[in-house]
Amino acid sequence: MQAGDGRYARAARACRPASARLAAAADEACRKVEVTPAAVYEVDLLTANAFALLVPNQVVFTRRLLENLDDNQLVAVCCHEFAHLAEPKGVKLITLAGYFAVFPAAYIGVIYSRFEWNGILFLALCIWAILRRLRVLRKRMEGVADAAASHHELDSGVYAAALERLYSASNVPAVLGSRGTHGHLYDRMLAAGITPTYPRPAPPSRPRQYTPLAAGLGLLVLFSFAFDRLSAKAAAGKHPTETAIMLRMAIGAAGPSALAELADIRSSEGRIEQAAILYGAAVDLSDSLLYRAKWAIALSPLGRCDDAFEEWTETEDLLKECSCGGRATLSAVSAAKSAVRNCSSIHT
Repeated sequence: MQAGDGRYARAARACRPASARLAAAADEACRKVEVTPAAVYEVDLLTANAFALLVPNQVVFTRRLLENLDDNQLVAVCCHEFAHLAEPKGVKLITLAGYFAVFPAAYIGVIYSRFEWNGILFLALCIWAILRRLRVLRKRMEGVADAAASHHELDSGVYAAALERLYSASNVPAVLGSRGTHGHLYDRMLAAGITPTYPRPAPPSRPRQYTPLAAGLGLLVLFSFAFDRLSAKAAAGKHPTETAIMLRMAIGAAGPSALAELADIRSSEGRIEQAAILYGAAVDLSDSLLYRAKWAIALSPLGRCDDAFEEWTETEDLLKECSCGGRATLSAVSAAKSAVRNCSSIHT
C-alpha cells in the first residue's frame, strides 16, 4: 500500500465505484479514523495494492486486494489508506512536488550543451537530494499510517495478517535489498505486534537489485546523447529539415545550435524577422561569434541598423581578443560588415 497519485488507473479508465463490500469496509474505517474520502474506487491491476490520492482526497483499491483479504483485514487496510488522507497539507504538497523532481532529466541534452558535465552532475545531485528527502518523509508517514491501522484493528494481528497476504499476492519478498518507502514486511509485522512464524530472510544481493535500474538509466543517457549527436550529424548534411530540428528541440536533445539551424532555414526562406529572433535566442544561450555575426546580418534588412552595428562591432572586438574564429565565422563577420554598411546607407 502506498500513497500515490493514481494517474495510471484513471488514465486507463479502469476505475469503478466501490462495491457494496468495499463501501461497507470504508464506512467502518471512516468512523474509526474520522476521515472521509471524497470517493472510493476499485481498479483492475495485477498487484494487490491500494493507493491514496492525496490531492483529490480519494482512495483506489485493486480487485486483487479485495480477493485476498477478509472483511476485518479490509477494514484495517482502509484505516491505513484513510490515515494518509489525514496527513498535513504541507506533507501533501512536498509529496506532490517530489513527483516532479525527475522531470528536468528529460532536458539532459540541453543541460549538457550549456553546462557540460558540471550541469549534469549538479542536476543529478539536486534530484538525489530531493528524492532522498521525499523518501524520508514518506517513510515516516507510512509508519504513522501503519500505526493507525494497528490501533483501530478489531483483533490483534489483523493488520499484520493483511500485510502478509498482500505481499504474498504481489510476490514481494518479506525483506528487500533496501527498506524503501514502506519498509520490509518482516519489520512492519513486528511493529504491528506480530512475530512471523519464519526466521527473518536474508535480503537479495544489492548488485542484482540495482543492476536493472542502473542499466535503464545508462540506456536513457546513452539514447539522449546518441540522438543528439546523430541528429547534429544529419543536420550538418547541408539540408537539415525544420521538422528534424523541431523534434530535437521537443525532446530536449538540442541546444543553441538547433536555434541557429532553424534561423538559417527561416533566413533562406526570406522570413528574416523570424530568423533574427532565433539568432538572438541562440546568442543569448551561447557565446558563439558565428551566431552573433549572423544576427547582425539578419537585423540589417529589418532597418535595425544600430542594433546590427552594435552586434557586428562587438563580434569583431571579441574576435580580435581571442583569435578563435574559424572560416565560417570570419566569413559571417565579413558579410555582417557589408550588411551593416548597406543598412546605414539605405536607412540614413
